This record gives sequence, C-alpha cells and structure tokens, in this order.
Amino acid sequence: MTAVQIADAVPLAVFLVAAAIALARPAARPTGVLLAVVAATWLVGTWVPALLWVHRAALIYVVFAFPALVPRPKTFIAVAGVLSVASALPVLVIDERASVAIGAAVVVGAVARFTATPRLQRGPVGVAIGAAALISTGLIAPIALRSAGSAPTMPLFVYCACLAMAAVVLAVYAVTATPDASTVTGLIGDLSDVIDTGTLRVRLAQALGDPSLRIRYVDGSGQLVDDGGLPPLHAGGSTRTPILVEGRPVAALLHDPAVRINRALAESIGSVIDLALRNVQLNDDVRSRAIAIADSRVRLMESEEAARRDVERALRDGPIRRFERASQLIRHRVDARELLEAVGRASADVRWFGRGLLPAAHESDLERDLTDLADDFPFRIHLDLEDSAMPMPHALRPTIWFACAEAVTNAAKHAEPHYVQISVRGVKSGAITITITDDGRGGAHVGSGLRGLAERVEALGGSLELASPVGVGTTVRVRLPLNTMREPA
Repeated sequence: MTAVQIADAVPLAVFLVAAAIALARPAARPTGVLLAVVAATWLVGTWVPALLWVHRAALIYVVFAFPALVPRPKTFIAVAGVLSVASALPVLVIDERASVAIGAAVVVGAVARFTATPRLQRGPVGVAIGAAALISTGLIAPIALRSAGSAPTMPLFVYCACLAMAAVVLAVYAVTATPDASTVTGLIGDLSDVIDTGTLRVRLAQALGDPSLRIRYVDGSGQLVDDGGLPPLHAGGSTRTPILVEGRPVAALLHDPAVRINRALAESIGSVIDLALRNVQLNDDVRSRAIAIADSRVRLMESEEAARRDVERALRDGPIRRFERASQLIRHRVDARELLEAVGRASADVRWFGRGLLPAAHESDLERDLTDLADDFPFRIHLDLEDSAMPMPHALRPTIWFACAEAVTNAAKHAEPHYVQISVRGVKSGAITITITDDGRGGAHVGSGLRGLAERVEALGGSLELASPVGVGTTVRVRLPLNTMREPA
C-alpha cells in the first residue's frame, strides 16, 4: 500500500470509528449520523473523481450543526450551506486564494455562531470552533507547505490529519460531554430571581436556545398542568423531558428535539425550577398579604366613615333639632336677636363638630360642601372645581374635603393669608389632584394635622406634598388614585 493510499485510508477509518462510537450513545447520535455521512462522501470521492471534495462540504456542515442535525441558531443554516458548497466546488478548490478565504470564513462563521448561541449552549459550539480551526488548517497549511517546497506527500498528510482530528474532537466531546459547573452556575444565576411562571418559561427558553419551549408543572394529583393550572393541549413535534427533584417529579419540559437535555442537565434544571417555583409561591403569598392589608385599611376607613356618618346623623336628629326648636321659641322675646345669634353660633359649632368627623359629601355634592367651607373664613377663597362634579368614588370625597379643610384651617391659624385657591383636577386621567395654595407668610411644616391627613391619603394609595417657602406662601398638593376604592360614584 502506497503512502497516498495510507493517507487516504486512515481518515476514512477514523470517520467510521468516530461515527460508530457516537451512534452507540443516544445523546451523541446526531453527530454520529453526520460523521457517517462524512465517511460515505470520503469513500465516494475515492471512486468518483468529480465528487472528490464533497467530504469537505459534509464536514463543514457537521461543524455548524454540532451537536445536532441542524445548525442552531437557524440563521446559520444558510452560512453552513454556502461554505459547504464553496469548499466542494472544483473551480474554487484549485484556487489557492479561494481556499484560504474559505478556511478563514469557516473559523469566523464558527466564532459568530458561538456569539449568537445562548450561554448555556456554548460548550459544544466552543468545541466546534476548535474543529473549524483544524479544518481551516487542513485547507490552508498544504498551500503553505507546497509554497515552501516540502515533500509532495506532506501536504496530503497534513490535510488528512487535520480533517481526521476535527472528526475525533467532535466525536469525543459528543460522547463524553456533561454539563460543567459553569453551565449549572449560569443556569441558577439566570433563574434564581424569577418570581412568576411566565418569566420562568422565557428565561429557561432563552438559556436553552429554544423559543418554543414550554413548561408543564406537576399538580397535587400528579397530573401535568400549564401556568393556569389547566390540563395542557398536546404539543405535537416536541420532545418531553421529565424534571425530577430528589426523585420527585416537579415538571416536564416540552422542547425542540434538537435541544439536548441529558440527565445531569435535567437535574440542574430541576433544582433551579424548584427554587423558582418557591420564589413564585413566596411572591404570591407576599402579594396576597399586601392586597389583604390594603383591603383591610380601606375597610377600616369605610367603617370609620360609617361611624362618623352615624355621629353626624345623631347630632342632626338630636342637639341640632333642639337648637332649631329653641330658636322658634325665643323669636318673640325682646332680646331675641342676641339669643338667636347665640343659639346660631352653638348650632354652627355642633354642625362643625359633626362635619369635622364627616363632611356631608356622602349625602350632597362636593362643590356645595367646599363652598360652605369657603364661606366660614374671613379671607377670600377661590374654588376651581370643574372636575369635582365628574364621577368619582364616594369614599374619596371625605378625604378631598378633609384635605381642603385642614390646609385652609392651617392657613387661617398660622399664615394670615389674604387669598386662598382650591383646585380639583385630573379626574379624567385616573387620579385626582387637590391643590390648596395661600399667599400667607409661609414657613409651614408637617404638624399633627397634616401628618394625620398624610396617613389617610397614603392609606388610599395617594401622596401629600408640602411646599412653604418663607414669605412666599404655602402649597399643599394631594394626589389620590381613582382605582383605590371599590365603589364607584
């Protein structure tokens, strides 16, 4: 057997052995099938001179498809096709510059594929870069050797050795590869902060490079359900991989058959899915508690308003009615005017006491209540209440009235204003903004009255702002979301 025949037979034997070893292991079978195709094209090329270089096309395709049958991401199917065809065209094979360009393009394409591959799938793609480098060396090194005047058989030996080594590298990795620590660590990092099942699916799909991936969870009865807890529809064309945690089934992944998930990786995925599901449950519990607390605060306020309404009604039906009767009885006395003024002031004080507990906004319109409020102060109060007549939750009206009453009362006590403006705006936008501005001395701070108002506003999901530069005046701005209360107006 001549040296040329040996150089030709050795790669064929390597391709056949590598294909057989890969085919013997289920996870490596796609690689085994493609290497068997490489061996077949090498053998055909020895018999049919016109197909001499077809093995190049097959081997380059293996590099871009590894470790599956089809290149992933799928955009590299075209790249693999172009480079494979170009490497087998006789017109380009005999052109040294074209061979150099193809060899370089194979490496560049493999690196680009590595960059475009999800991080958790880069292990085999990194090995494919090494195989691409060996193929590129096999294309370029013989040209350099011939230019250097080496022995005639040396370029052939180098070419055959490089291609055989590329096949060996791919086969060995396909047979022996298991997820390394960095893969597991990366997967945990990607999924450890997940707080809902939708994000869990998206993150895991990105990590595994399979947008079609679906997760089915094992419910209390051992049945698989979707995110909504319903029996899922059959997903045709998908591979189902069970996910176990300490031997207990927790989920199943429905994924593209091209995505390889071996036992070790499935165990790693199981651990992080279990952690993510715990995070989801914890987040749901916290959210439920927060909603319950918010509902409880609203119910307390509604109960408080109901109690205040009862007090006001009791005052109206009791002391105030008696004051009115007393006024009727003393109208004909000589000193009736002074007595009537005294009774009127006492009646007004009792009414204010009742309205301080509950403004009449529950039973009348807000504009009238604020107009009555403005009439009780010695300075001018301008009302800008265009939005006050629009539909809003009844339970918000007392807070609006309290905000205005507290701000105006503070101004009367401390600021000596000449003018106050009250505006109610923004009902159409989904939130109410109440702004009370005076032209007093300024320098106000949050005392007990404003602090109580702020707590009331915050219980409704709103906010209170105070701006009071000395010598300029004071502005109190309250914002209340309309969706806080359940009962519409």
